[in-house]
Amino acid sequence: MHKKIKTNWCCGWVGFSLSEVLIALVVIGIVAALTVATVHKQIRREQYRSALFKQISVVNQAAIRYKFIYGENPRCGYWEKSPYSGARCVSRDSNGRCTKYEMSDGSSLPSDYNGIFNDCGQLWKSFYETMAPQKICRTNAYLNGCIPKYKGRDSLYTGKNPDASDYDVNVATSSGGFMQTNILSGSAIVLSDGTIIFTYLKESAQYFAVDVNGHRGPNKWGFDLYVIQPYHKNETSPPKYKYTNSLLDFGGISVKNMIN
Repeated sequence: MHKKIKTNWCCGWVGFSLSEVLIALVVIGIVAALTVATVHKQIRREQYRSALFKQISVVNQAAIRYKFIYGENPRCGYWEKSPYSGARCVSRDSNGRCTKYEMSDGSSLPSDYNGIFNDCGQLWKSFYETMAPQKICRTNAYLNGCIPKYKGRDSLYTGKNPDASDYDVNVATSSGGFMQTNILSGSAIVLSDGTIIFTYLKESAQYFAVDVNGHRGPNKWGFDLYVIQPYHKNETSPPKYKYTNSLLDFGGISVKNMIN
């Protein structure tokens, strides 16, 4: 027989068994644990969000300094609104990588089809001076200790499509940049606060990414890791830096959702 615990409730006595009290305490504990986890997740997300805004400011300051030194805006960015359309892959190698692109009318792609990138190398080098990193890896960023072993576009794809062949993976991902091999062998800088900025093209600011949490985890796309892409309105306009949603790990959230 369960022992009853009497409690004064309004206008009389209500009895609860010890097992009922224990069940209620367990339920309260579970709800409290879930609430704490949710609050902790929201706090961490806000920390990442603030760090994202900070790095956008840092990168923009680097571009401003470039203009001050060289007298013109760096020509390094994709078209904000492309004047072209209709590119297609017309030839692939045996591994599925595209070897030739054409316009829809059969003509060759213009040299500035995606944007203007003449100064991307020089701009990346100016990052060294503007951001005063504590560590620089001009190449082989992973082996030289600047970055952890990040996933790339290809390894994210195989994680979601484990039965895909190498050919299928290359067809699906090879035109998008940030393949894992390129990331690991690329360039990176580690800032004084531990933030990592790294490229997929060696020593080029054409297209890069930021890990706002540095070597600390989770080191996942859509968590603490985001792509930064520069855009131009025209050839002489300053680059405008935006975070993109081009890479997301399982459970990651887009930049739009992060900011909102």
